[in-house]
Amino acid sequence: LLWLAGQHEALKTKRQEVVATEVAARWGNVRAAWEWAVTAGQSELLLTALGALYEYVTLRDRFHEGLALVELLLPLCETPLAQAEAAVYQEALRSYAGQVPDTATLRTRHDPILAEAGADYLWAISHTVNAKTLAVPEIVGALQQALARFTELGDDYYQARTLGNLGNGLYNQGDFAAAADAWREGLALFTQQEIRWGQAGMLVSLGRAAQMLGWDSAVSRDYFQRSLTICREINRRTIAIVALEGLATAALPTDPQAAQSHYLEMQDLATELAMPQQLVTSLAGLGDVALELGDLERASSYYQRNLQLAQAQGYDWLQSTVMIRLAKVARAKGAWSQARRYFRQAFDEAYSNQRLGTLLWGLFELAELLYLQEEEPELMLAILKLLAMHPRTIHGYRQTAQERLAALGETVSVADEAVPDLSDLVPRLMTGYLAESEE
Repeated sequence: LLWLAGQHEALKTKRQEVVATEVAARWGNVRAAWEWAVTAGQSELLLTALGALYEYVTLRDRFHEGLALVELLLPLCETPLAQAEAAVYQEALRSYAGQVPDTATLRTRHDPILAEAGADYLWAISHTVNAKTLAVPEIVGALQQALARFTELGDDYYQARTLGNLGNGLYNQGDFAAAADAWREGLALFTQQEIRWGQAGMLVSLGRAAQMLGWDSAVSRDYFQRSLTICREINRRTIAIVALEGLATAALPTDPQAAQSHYLEMQDLATELAMPQQLVTSLAGLGDVALELGDLERASSYYQRNLQLAQAQGYDWLQSTVMIRLAKVARAKGAWSQARRYFRQAFDEAYSNQRLGTLLWGLFELAELLYLQEEEPELMLAILKLLAMHPRTIHGYRQTAQERLAALGETVSVADEAVPDLSDLVPRLMTGYLAESEE
């Protein structure tokens, strides 16, 4: 971890002398590395090593171990900023480990320590991964304040870091264009400072935004490929996995074999790095490839394995996406009642937990089922209008919905009273059309 921190610090300051490479090569040596850094006067590396530790444990769902280590290392933090950021990681890991963080205390604790140098940033980043305890607009507002402070202080590094997190917040709000702007600025700052892992992260984020905004597929592929190239050069495999997923989804509609190759590489990396969430995603992708190639049995097999792994890991949000995929297989087989049953299970989980992206995707696929069945024309029309007008609908789904509406001789606008709200449409589905699947 400390070696990674040293590499990052050397890039950040353009220094070539890097701290000893063996000190923290393994997980078990974290405390030794930390103590060495303190005694060697390398306290400025502690924050980066903390970030590396935090990334390590969160990507592998090892929250309890991470929390124990952060609490072990907390007394060794000497500078106010290190103490504050360690406290943020501590509170964030507590929330992931099933404890509710005290955000009010957390914020009060940091304001006097950091003054104008980033209290909002530290407070906000503890919620950017798991934002259940806080409204997203509040996170975005805190990050915007932090960005203004870092800009005023002329701190390019934390400006870039904040822009990355701000982009994530805006993306989660569905403001993909604003997210892309933030990530583009972050990329420029990381490039200026020659911080290559930062460039790789911004590029992969821009690739995601390009897909959501419906830019030319060559643009998103270029972003993902550039990110992957950097990751291979600096051995940043955790970002490489995300870039591979982006390349696979971009290739799937036109070149399923290339998509399969990317998903298999992603699967190998996820297995090697013990990253169960990414392993689940790669299995889903391989099922998508099989479905695209018309191999329904193989697709179903991948999805069932995917579901078992998601359930074993407690990934509720992934279970609902697998249910939608299984519904697509049933739809392709003409098994209408089975497809409805899967859709019901997916909507039940996604609506209960307000997973907006999953709900919109599920509605898009359900509209396809209604179109093929030539049933419930009014219901299909309501779904298409919602997809055409909802701000969080991704470009491809919106375009398809608009084309279907045009083919039906229908138009839709903001003033159209026939456009339903999700809070009305989904319960109506659950008690109506989808309820039939239980009979």
